[in-house]
Amino acid sequence: MRHTREQEAYVEASFVVSNIIAKSSKPFSDGEYIKNCMTEVSAIICPDIKHKFENLSLTVVRRIECIATNLKEQLLSVSKSFNWYSIAIDKSNDQKDTAQLLIFIRGCTSEFEIIEELLSMESLKDQTTGDDIFKKIEDCIAAYNLQWKKLVSVTTNGARNLTGKNVGTVKKIQDRIREIDPDYNLIALHCIIHQEVLCKNVLKVDHVTSRVIKLVNLIRSSGLKHRQFIIFLEDLDAEYTDIPFHSHIRWLKMKHITDFPEFTNNDWLCDFAFTLDIITHLNTFNCILQGKNVYAHDSIKSLNAFNLKLQLFQRQILIKKLYHFPTLKSLNIDESKIKKYGDTIKALSDDFSSRFSDFRVIENSLAIIRDPFLANVDNIPSELQLEILDLQCDTDLKDFYPREEICKFYNSLNSERFGKIKDFARKITKTQHLSRYACQIAVFKVIKSAYIHSECKQHVVWRTFRGYSILLSHITASDCSKYPNEQAAITTQCSPRTTS
Repeated sequence: MRHTREQEAYVEASFVVSNIIAKSSKPFSDGEYIKNCMTEVSAIICPDIKHKFENLSLTVVRRIECIATNLKEQLLSVSKSFNWYSIAIDKSNDQKDTAQLLIFIRGCTSEFEIIEELLSMESLKDQTTGDDIFKKIEDCIAAYNLQWKKLVSVTTNGARNLTGKNVGTVKKIQDRIREIDPDYNLIALHCIIHQEVLCKNVLKVDHVTSRVIKLVNLIRSSGLKHRQFIIFLEDLDAEYTDIPFHSHIRWLKMKHITDFPEFTNNDWLCDFAFTLDIITHLNTFNCILQGKNVYAHDSIKSLNAFNLKLQLFQRQILIKKLYHFPTLKSLNIDESKIKKYGDTIKALSDDFSSRFSDFRVIENSLAIIRDPFLANVDNIPSELQLEILDLQCDTDLKDFYPREEICKFYNSLNSERFGKIKDFARKITKTQHLSRYACQIAVFKVIKSAYIHSECKQHVVWRTFRGYSILLSHITASDCSKYPNEQAAITTQCSPRTTS
C-alpha cells in the first residue's frame, strides 16, 4: 500500500501530539481537546486548510503504545553494550492500590558513555514479598538479555522486604549471582536521599513543627483568614506569597484555635529559629543530591562535606558564633539552649556517620579512581597494582590528568596497558545509583496520577522517563507490519541520552 506525503504528515503529526501528551502526563482525552483548539485556530489564521486539521485522527493510546514499544526496542539494543550496570528499585501503590515496581538501570559502555533509563514497570497484583519482587526483576533481566555477573549494585529504600537478611530481594539477587560466581560481592545501597531525610528524626523538634502545622492549617481552614494572610504577605513584600497545607489530615478544621502562646515564649522561639536554620542547611544538601547525572563520587563528596559542616556548626554554636544560623542569631539565647543545640547538632552528625556506613564500602574504590597517582599500592586490589604503578610512573599522563574530566581521562588510556584500570573505573565511577531520585519522580508524576488509566500507565512511564531524544522523521509502508493497529508508523532516528 502506497502512502501519500499528506497521509504521512497526518500520522507524523498524530505521533508528535501524542508524544507531548505522554511526556506531560496529561489525560489521553486531551487529544480531542487539542484537535478542537487547532481546528478553531486554523479557522482564524489559515481558513483554507482548516479541513486538514479536521481530518487529523489523534488515536493517542495507540500512538503512545507504538512510541513506548520503539523505546523499549532501543533500550534492548543499547543494553547489549553495557560493561557494567546497576539498578535502583522502588515500589509504590497507584490510585487503585495496585503495587507498581519501578526498575531503573544505569549502565556504562566501553567508551564511558552512561545510559540511565527506566528498565521496566511491573505490577504486583497480590503480595509484595522479597521473593515476588525478585521474580519480577529476574524476568526483567532475562527479557533484556542482561548478564547477572555485570550487576554492580542495587539501590533500595531500605524496606525489609527488599533488604531482609534471609529472604529480602537483595539477598536473593546476591544468591543468584553467586550461582555464577561464588566469590562475587554485590553492593547493596540504601538511597542516600532517603537516609538524609531519616536523619532529621534526631532533631526532636516535634514541639515546634506541630504548632507550625496547626497555625498553617488555621490560616488555610478559613477562606477569609487565608485571603487576609496573603494580603499581609504582600504588604511585607515577602519572598513567598502563600502557604500550602502541612498536615497529613487535609480536612482538619481549627475553628476554635485562636491562641498560640508559644509565639510569646522566648524559649520556643529560639527552638523555632534553630529548627528553621538547621532544616535550611539540610534542604540545601538534599537538593544537591537530587537531579539527573548525579554520580557516586559526586554524592559522597557532598556527603563528606556536609558532615564537616555539621562539625563546624557544633564548634561555632558552642561559642555563640552564629553566622550560619541567622534566624537564631537575632534572638536572645541563654547558655542552656546553646548547649542543647550543640548536642543536637552532634547527634545529627553522629547519625550521618552511622547511617551512611554502606557508602564507606565504595569510598576507598572511588578514592583510587579519583586520584590514582596518590593511591597507596599496598591498599588497592591486587589485580590493579601493576597497572597503577605503570600509571604513576608515566609523567605525561600525570601532567594530563588534572586538566581532564575524570572519565575522559580513563577513556583516553591505552586499553592494552591499562585495561584493568579502565574496567575498574567503568564499574565504580558512574554505574552506581546512590539515590532513587528518578524512581520518586516517576511515582509522583505518573503512578499517583488520577488522570491516567492503570492499563496505560506503563506506556506513559516508558515515554516520560526513558531519556531518548525522539526525532520523528518519515513514515514508511513497511512499518505497518510492525505496528498492525496503525495506518502507518514512524521511523525514528533515536539517540539515547548519554553522559560521558
